[in-house]
Amino acid sequence: MDKNEVQPVPIAFAYYNKKDLVITLKDNPLPFPIKWKPVIPNDPKTGYYALQPDSEWIKIHQDCVLRRTKDSRKLQRFDLELQYKAPHILRVISLTSNSKTLAYEVYCKRTKLEQTLKTINILKDKYRDPKTFLRATRNSLNKALKEEFETFKP
Repeated sequence: MDKNEVQPVPIAFAYYNKKDLVITLKDNPLPFPIKWKPVIPNDPKTGYYALQPDSEWIKIHQDCVLRRTKDSRKLQRFDLELQYKAPHILRVISLTSNSKTLAYEVYCKRTKLEQTLKTINILKDKYRDPKTFLRATRNSLNKALKEEFETFKP
């Protein structure tokens, strides 16, 4: 690569076929496209990159990575154990319009759905606590709003 050439920015990180992959707008090693998905229909600036899998795959878990929180460490343990117990999954962590969060999605083939759902439900009970997630979300939003307010003080 030429030193003046700009490196592509990753938009997502995937775990597929027991490999960790980096996805950019120009290079997607997955067999499916990944596209920007607006959260608010009339506001294309808010959203996240989402996988567009074929009908053989189904989304079985959706989550959010709250950067630098206890919840993100729990999600990391959830993710590592899920990769170990269900190596056939496809997991995508992608950029969002919110700099404090990342989208987290898990897919599996329909043929392995039943066994994978059992595994994921056990791991959700072990690692994913909605109260902790909501508290971390509230704290993250409060901090972001405070920083935003401080920026615009006269």
